[in-house]
Amino acid sequence: VLRTGADSIPHLDALPDEVFDPQLREWHVRAGLAGGDWKTVLRAIEAMEPGQREDYAWRYWRARALEALGRTDEARALYTALAAERSFYGFLSADRASLPYRIGHRPLSAPAERVRALVERPALQRAREWLALGRYIEARREWEHTLAGLDAEDLKAASLLAHEWGWHDRAIFAAARAREFDDVELRFPLAHVRLVMEQAARQGINPAWAMAVARQESAFMLDARSHAGAMGLMQVMPGTARNMARHVDLRLGHAHDLLDPAVNVPIGAYYLRRNLDRFGGHPILSIAAYNAGAHRVSKWLPEEGALDADIWAELIPYHETRGYVRRVLAYQVIYESRLGLAPTRLSSLLPPVTAASDLEASRMAHNERWDTHGGELSAYTHACEAPGQEEMPCS
Repeated sequence: VLRTGADSIPHLDALPDEVFDPQLREWHVRAGLAGGDWKTVLRAIEAMEPGQREDYAWRYWRARALEALGRTDEARALYTALAAERSFYGFLSADRASLPYRIGHRPLSAPAERVRALVERPALQRAREWLALGRYIEARREWEHTLAGLDAEDLKAASLLAHEWGWHDRAIFAAARAREFDDVELRFPLAHVRLVMEQAARQGINPAWAMAVARQESAFMLDARSHAGAMGLMQVMPGTARNMARHVDLRLGHAHDLLDPAVNVPIGAYYLRRNLDRFGGHPILSIAAYNAGAHRVSKWLPEEGALDADIWAELIPYHETRGYVRRVLAYQVIYESRLGLAPTRLSSLLPPVTAASDLEASRMAHNERWDTHGGELSAYTHACEAPGQEEMPCS
């Protein structure tokens, strides 16, 4: 789409309406975005079924199209409504409308008797013992066996119970199964926060970014493993880890070592730093590279000129990486709030994405800023003394 999407607009326009499914509707919009054809963007969104059209993404792009076409009052109304949402597109809309971010924390609750009844179940008692022993597979097996038949109220109680036990991934997943998404403290825990903040300060990166990546990669599941072989909190591939361990004064004896946060987090934070340097300090490219690989991101850069970063993110060919980028950026906003850090507006993290031919100049300028001023380091070395974190100093 980055190179040929705009050329497909006439062909898509010529198709009869009955051949369009929801996915083709989406790519019709993206073709318009690739070509800067806002009339096509608006027309393709308005052709969607109502349910699809109400998705945050298409509400946002409808507002962007209206704004580009001079219908600013209509665009402002859409941005204002969407800015109430705690999401990537909600935060972008807040920026467009110059509104504050809405984090919208609402603590989860469940009747005490429901929680007590769960605690008394033998399977959950066994799960807790397995958890204390670090036998996470057995613990999850007992947990999932219990949760299989629970209703929404019991799922909420289970989520609160797991949160109390410090079993963050089970708390997050149980809340999601109960369709409860507004307990920000439960869903975005400060797990391993001292370690993450230490390593973020060491690498001169925003600790909220590192927390956001860990939250997205593993939901803080200590023994997380992907189908591709990535391991641990920040989902590092063993081969990558071996190449990077020496840069953080570690030796990786065995791939299993990556399940130790004290090994995984330093390597993950260094990998974030390296991607940031490789892409000239461009956050969105760095995030995409952590998921899809730097070589793929380099291929997705425009051949010439520049694209607005929100458009570039929408045109990422991989569905998984498109979602990944949105979630990590949204989670970074949330973790800045959780850590008591000054909020970073998403728009400031989304400079235009330039052609591959301009990347070397961007990289040199970024590295010069780093060498001269300490880059982001000066902004984040104080992070462990952020409000609410005094009890967890970095040293």
